[in-house]
Amino acid sequence: MGAEWGDTKAFSPQGDELGRESHHVLNGHNGSFAMLDPFMIAGVIMFLNACLHTFVGGKQIAQPVVENRTLPIAVRETMLYCWHVATWSLYASAIGFAYASWSGDSVWAVASGLVALGFAAIGVIRPLVRDVTYRVLPQGWLFVPVLMATLWGLLAG
Repeated sequence: MGAEWGDTKAFSPQGDELGRESHHVLNGHNGSFAMLDPFMIAGVIMFLNACLHTFVGGKQIAQPVVENRTLPIAVRETMLYCWHVATWSLYASAIGFAYASWSGDSVWAVASGLVALGFAAIGVIRPLVRDVTYRVLPQGWLFVPVLMATLWGLLAG
């Protein structure tokens, strides 16, 4: 009988019942979530950002683009494609942080943190380059806490 999700009894530093090495035990993780884990905190913030993007951004940004018939079709559809790519990236990164927290595999946190770094850098620098205020384009600042939690987790681990 195989191990159940989160079951640490079947694992040992020498291996599981099939002889495979368990990195959960070796990395100090038992296959469970801890809410104070920095990667879990980063994942929760990223998930909240993803929900904000989906539900608020969907109404305020994506829907007006869909309804805009003055834009050339290639421009409109490319903008909507980019919006959906951003949506996917946000949720996938939140899942990556959650997996890093659960498994102890910091590679997932690094990958998700790089996504957050890109979103933060573009979002914080772009208003300066485009000469708009952060009141118009504040999104980049939503990723700074994600980066802080990611760095905390990487430096603590």
